[in-house]
Amino acid sequence: MMLGQTGYPFADIPEADSSRTALIICNSSPVDVVFCDLNLTTFGSKDGVGITRELRQMFPDIPIFMVTAEDDESLIAEERAAGATGHLLKPISLRTLRRILQPCWALPEDPRTRPAENRSHG
Repeated sequence: MMLGQTGYPFADIPEADSSRTALIICNSSPVDVVFCDLNLTTFGSKDGVGITRELRQMFPDIPIFMVTAEDDESLIAEERAAGATGHLLKPISLRTLRRILQPCWALPEDPRTRPAENRSHG
């Protein structure tokens, strides 16, 4: 993804190739925002909505955006019910990324949602 080009102060931009890896990343380091592909695999099956539901329960204040090529109203409703902050249709432009990331820096102060520039790198 083009997150490094947005101009926002991400200290690190980890990527997960499975829901299990996504959970490990989110549990082991502070996370500012999550982009979850609808087709993220969970033990061989596609379940981006399921991992979104799980992440939302664990981290209620982290913005979670579902990313997909599917523009289906029932799917978007399912994503929202699972706790997704928003739905991004592929391909995603740099302008769209900047627009949706701007409010992420206005969230309440929380170790998992602090902007990267305020984190200690001890």
